[in-house]
Amino acid sequence: MSNRDKLHPIHKFDGKFSEFVNYINSKDRLYEKKIYCDLTSCPLDGAYLVLSKISDIIILFHSPEGCSTSLWFLWGGAFSMKSINKHSVKHGAITLTTGLNESDFIYGANKKLSLSLQDIDKRYLEKHIIVLSSCCTSIIGDNIESIILQESNLLTKHINWLETAGFKSWYWPNGYDMAHHYIVHNIMSNSNNIKNGTKKIANIIGYGNSASVDEKEIGRLLNLCDIDVQYPLETPYTNTQAICEATKANINIMMCKTYGIQFCEDMKTKFGIDYICITQQMGIYQTEKFLREIGDFFNIKEKVETIIKAEKLAITDELLRIKNILKGKKIAISAGHDKAIALMHIANELGMKICYLGLLTYDDLTNEKITELYNEFNYDFDVKVNPQTYEEIVLLKHLNPDVYVAPAGLTGNTIKNGIKSLNIHFNDLIGPYFGFIGIVNFGNSIIDVINNEIKFSLQTDFNTCFKCDSSMRKEA
Repeated sequence: MSNRDKLHPIHKFDGKFSEFVNYINSKDRLYEKKIYCDLTSCPLDGAYLVLSKISDIIILFHSPEGCSTSLWFLWGGAFSMKSINKHSVKHGAITLTTGLNESDFIYGANKKLSLSLQDIDKRYLEKHIIVLSSCCTSIIGDNIESIILQESNLLTKHINWLETAGFKSWYWPNGYDMAHHYIVHNIMSNSNNIKNGTKKIANIIGYGNSASVDEKEIGRLLNLCDIDVQYPLETPYTNTQAICEATKANINIMMCKTYGIQFCEDMKTKFGIDYICITQQMGIYQTEKFLREIGDFFNIKEKVETIIKAEKLAITDELLRIKNILKGKKIAISAGHDKAIALMHIANELGMKICYLGLLTYDDLTNEKITELYNEFNYDFDVKVNPQTYEEIVLLKHLNPDVYVAPAGLTGNTIKNGIKSLNIHFNDLIGPYFGFIGIVNFGNSIIDVINNEIKFSLQTDFNTCFKCDSSMRKEA
């Protein structure tokens, strides 16, 4: 059983928020699975999302071509869009596949994997080859581990593999955990970095869909506290040297608990580096709580309170204007459980009324946080775990929210169905949604969605980017 499965992930729930809080805290909770669901993925997805950010490794899918191609387009394209506002980044992460076919499924593909590893060893300079297994190779029983051991003794590169076959686990965050475990115990294991006892250093651990501006905003707040900041898993891309530098830090700071918990726990076990549990530092409540925990850890409580006071004062007038516009507006939210809790806090702080919550993942990691949040509500609303896209659309049309906020993959369908929607990702072109200033940017984005009959998503911004790219090519 994986670490994630021990946290009792929930595959389905359909009811009211009050019922959901009682359900997750029940000792008699059942872990039934829905017969169908179109919003989940598999560990192969989660692992590739983590590893494809590392620019100087080789990822080898032991799979048919389709497994690697679809994920490369999904995450490669996403990271490329995120880097537009930052700078031009040369991304060196190499994604390859053994390209299994019908013959391999009948006779086995161990030989093909050996030949692929030998060919990679000759052609590429990168030191790490990470093999990701697929449903196909697990079903036919390829002995990947023995092939890796055999080739490791013959080749010059560090070779390892992850058991990411989708049919073995429906919970794709398992892929995060496997990839982060690999990073800590293989890439970071040879780090010679020694802590400087006089320096305060923090690692910011972003997450799969985090924006560079959000990471940098948390970094800015820490810099105000005289804390040096490192970004070992920086968006859009990092490298093995930056990852190894992480061992210098005094503390790890997760931006998302679902994404970063295994990385932080492994670093605590292997290098003795503690971590802070306050994640999704969005809005007033979450950001204050986060900074106060930083103050406790580094014994700089007075300095932190001064910073909090100044940061809140700087947004007072603009935040009041936003609250006056959004007070009483209905908001529907879909997100992973850690992000959803932060968005619910923000909705409360803006005076909005939640009418629906769709949880795209849920496990025991956030039981305490969501139970604490429940005590702030004096009304109830609908909750679904792992909702289908189209059942969500029907529900949203019935509830008629003023705005629906959700990940990039969901808002396309809601927009087409006339539901005003805000994409909670790719905000590098707008500004941070994290930190105190983040609630102002997020609030203004919601206002823009509600008031603008034509442009109520980031889709227009993407189209503008593509037009700019086209015109630049013509000029060239």
